[in-house]
Amino acid sequence: MLGIDINTKTRTKLIQNILNQFNLKLVDKEITADVKNESFAQSKHNLIQGILKIYDLTLTTKSNVTNIFYEEVFEFLYDQEIRGLAQVSVSGESGLKYSIDYIVSETKSQPEKLVNFTNNLNFNKITNEAYIYRDIKPNRPSRNKLEPIMLIIVNDVDHPINERAQTVAEHENLEILKWSNKSKIIETLTS
Repeated sequence: MLGIDINTKTRTKLIQNILNQFNLKLVDKEITADVKNESFAQSKHNLIQGILKIYDLTLTTKSNVTNIFYEEVFEFLYDQEIRGLAQVSVSGESGLKYSIDYIVSETKSQPEKLVNFTNNLNFNKITNEAYIYRDIKPNRPSRNKLEPIMLIIVNDVDHPINERAQTVAEHENLEILKWSNKSKIIETLTS
């Protein structure tokens, strides 16, 4: 499995689906097939097709990579038992509707936490997030009279955070949570 990260649940699930599709197994990081003489040709064909399909994972499209990151974050939040609502449609003051990836509800002493995920944070993405936050902030009901806060979980492992994006986030009071620092994500979302 040289060059393929198999340490995430999402990728493991994708690989397992491919192995099942072609009746293959993963033994000590090697793809194997149980072959009978009479089905050698078909088994050889399945092995080659399975290897090619798994190799395609190294060339995943941008949308697939983004989806994999989103699934990893959702899985992480679930595994850490961070209570919240996933993929919530929220209306802004402008009347526009936005999809927020995860919302952690307010408590008596803590504000509501609006959390979006991004695989690659750049200037355009952060300015869009800033607009969304400004638009929905006044529209969120609050019993504790605290304004909601906006957090962005960023895949800094594969994509370093752009300095301009960092500056905009600080100026707009958007908190960036780095995927490489999962303990900080847990601490921020549970406190």
